[in-house]
Parts: sequence; C-alpha cells; structure tokens
Amino acid sequence: MLFVGVSVLNFIAIRFHKLEVLDAFYGEAAMHLRMMKARGDYSPPPYIKVSEKPLKGKDLVLFDPSFNGKFVFLDMALVNRKLRNFALSLFLWEAFLVLSLSYIFYKLLCYHLRQRERNREFLELVLLAFSHKLGNFLSTQRLNIEILKQTSPSSAVKRLEEGYHFMESQFKRTMDLISGFKAGEVRKEEVDLRETVKGVLGQLSEGLQGKELELELKEARVPAFRSDLEMIVYLLVENAVKYSLKKVKISLGRDEREVVLHIENDIDPEVRPGSGVGLDLVRRLGEKYRMKLRYEEEAGRFVLSCRFPLKKA
Repeated sequence: MLFVGVSVLNFIAIRFHKLEVLDAFYGEAAMHLRMMKARGDYSPPPYIKVSEKPLKGKDLVLFDPSFNGKFVFLDMALVNRKLRNFALSLFLWEAFLVLSLSYIFYKLLCYHLRQRERNREFLELVLLAFSHKLGNFLSTQRLNIEILKQTSPSSAVKRLEEGYHFMESQFKRTMDLISGFKAGEVRKEEVDLRETVKGVLGQLSEGLQGKELELELKEARVPAFRSDLEMIVYLLVENAVKYSLKKVKISLGRDEREVVLHIENDIDPEVRPGSGVGLDLVRRLGEKYRMKLRYEEEAGRFVLSCRFPLKKA
C-alpha cells in the first residue's frame, strides 16, 4: 500500500516536472528565434532546426511553420533525456525510501514480537505460579473436608464437598486447556450447544433445587472453540440460576442463518444484583464469533437472548 502511494506521487511529480521542462524549453526556443530575426548571422542551438521543407523524425516537433517562410522544428530528444534522468533519479530515491521504511518497519515488528514474547513468558510464569498455589490450596481443603466428614458429618459438610469437587474439576479442566494451548492442540470445532447446556445444568444442579426448570432444547452446533462456548453458556446459565426465585426457562433453536439461545428467569428480590462483569465477559468472548447478546429486565423477569450467526455454505 505504501509502495503504491509513493508510486502515484512519483507519477504526479513526473507529470508536473514534464510541464515545467516543456515550458522552459519552448520559452528558450522562442528566445533563440527572436535572436535569429534580430541577427541574420545568429546560429541557433542544434535542437532548433530550420528548413524550407517539412522534416520527418521521431523526436521532431513543429514549432513555427512560418518563420521567414521556413519551417522551424524542435528536436525533443533533449527534453526526453532530461525527463528520463529525472525519472531515474526519482525511482532511485523511491527505492531508497521504500527500503528504508521497510527496514524501519522490520525493526519495529521485531521489537513488538520480542515484547510480546516477553509478556507471554511473564504471564505464563504468573499463571503457573497461581495454578501451583491454587492446587496446593485445593489439596489442603480436601484434607480438611475429609477430617470434617469423620468428626461431624452434616449436610453443610456435604455441600462443602460438592463445592470442592466442582472447583477441582474446573481446575483440572483449566490446566488441561492451558496444556492444550501450549501444545497448539486447541482447534475450532462444531460444538453441540445442546449438550453443552445440559452439561452446565448438571454442574449447577444444586442451585436449581426447589426451582422449576423448563427446557426446550433442539440440536444446534456452532463452529467455535469449545472452551469459549462452554464459558459463555456457563456464565449465562449460572447468572439465571443464581438470581432466579422459582423459575428458569432455557430454549435453544436454529435456522439457516443463526443459532439462538434464549434464557428467562424470575428475579429473587433478596439477592443483591451483580456487577455485570459476567455479562461483559460473555460479550467479549462472543465478539470473535459475531455473537449478538441482548437482555432486559421487565416486570420481575430477566430475559436474555444470545444469537450466533452461521456462515453461509
């Protein structure tokens, strides 16, 4: 793109330079003709040719057909040579400019890539350190839960154990995902959204106890990274389960153009509203799939729709 822009500017510069050279050339020729009229013995430069008959030549241009009854022709070879020299100089400067800018771009790109690699290594170290500490923390909590089960078994301990197993499974899943990224194994695939919704509902089964769950799930597949889609569905369904009072309704369908995930829930007035970070994260994850997220709160209900456009075959 830069090369094309420079070439266009050079073409314009050559055109303007040609007009300037021709204007100076014709002005100089007219001056010599006036000198020839004033002085009969004046010898014009070689590019001015005076003849009683028309002359033929590739570079000859008729300048004055009635100069003392003779024809005056100008040899444009001089002008063409000047223009060629100017164009060559301009080309050499253009090549120097393009090579210089290419070198500068190359150095900036190398610097950016080095910075990016350093940032990636730093984030990887932070993530590994965090995952190590989290793994140690989970191991400690597992031991504490086992002690509590032996000393004072109760429903509270059972809930702690279920929460622990959920966190442990999510931790292992995250570590597998990180390992997959490092090995370059993560690929887009046709993710079954219906099975994904069912899997998330199984993880959130405890929060659904005592609530009415209405499902209308049709088969729908979305081309995406599985981890992204699972995170989107988990955040949306968890939000509905967490803030619902008695009812959650989830429907899934598709047509030739898009897949639509629709979630409704009533609102528990005793639950404090969240910060909205989860929905913002869903929106950001869905941007790469051109996903449209819409939600509204009306008459004690929270209604949300998530639309994934499908590529045309």
